[in-house]
Amino acid sequence: MARIGLFGGTFNPIHVGHLTIAEEARLAAGLDRVIFIPTGESYLKDPLEVAPKGDRLEMTRLACGDVYEVSDLEVRRDGPSYTAVTCREFREMYPGDDLYWILGADSLLDMARWRDPEVILDTVTLLAFTRGGMDDSDFLARVEQLRREQNARIEVVDVFQIDVASSDIRHFVREGHAYRHLVTEDVYRYIRKRGLYGHGR
Repeated sequence: MARIGLFGGTFNPIHVGHLTIAEEARLAAGLDRVIFIPTGESYLKDPLEVAPKGDRLEMTRLACGDVYEVSDLEVRRDGPSYTAVTCREFREMYPGDDLYWILGADSLLDMARWRDPEVILDTVTLLAFTRGGMDDSDFLARVEQLRREQNARIEVVDVFQIDVASSDIRHFVREGHAYRHLVTEDVYRYIRKRGLYGHGR
């Protein structure tokens, strides 16, 4: 029986913070595998701000190299990407394994907006990461509520996070600021080659 971490996200673009979270989660939960799952079409994000899904998939593959796995399951799917559907499909693929969905505290607090959150809670263990030293009282209260009311399996992990967001990188690219240190070298070259997010250096 394997312990498999599923890390979904827009990855627009994927950056060193995402890779740090994946590794911290792998170590904290003793995961045997971590699979990145780039979103195909997000129903929660402005499509004008999101790079084409093929580009985001390729950047994720470049960033992960041979360290982490990458699934194109959501990219191949037509229509919006729903985490509940993805969780069910991975459960069908790995019926005897322990599945963990890696997500941040903010995403867990926002889960009520997701489609069929009860399916997610019934299918996987949530591996929710938070930064030490932050005020996590609302997050921890929500964790306890979900455990109590929905029998949710949730593990809380304090992880070291690099303070960067994909939106920051998109802004830096548009404004011509340095961002090379925030992504892997292969991703940096890909952004420039494809002219994503505007022109940067």
